[in-house]
Amino acid sequence: MTQELKNAFGKVFITITVDQKNRWIATNWLGYQTEESIKAGAGAY
Repeated sequence: MTQELKNAFGKVFITITVDQKNRWIATNWLGYQTEESIKAGAGAY
């Protein structure tokens, strides 16, 4: 399962992929982050 979060401009700033079978979470942060985007990304996992 992959989840994408977008900023106010509609650009993806993080993708989160969950692999239930292997029990891991992979994240890919894109671009420069703001305090708000970091909090949103951390909360999404």
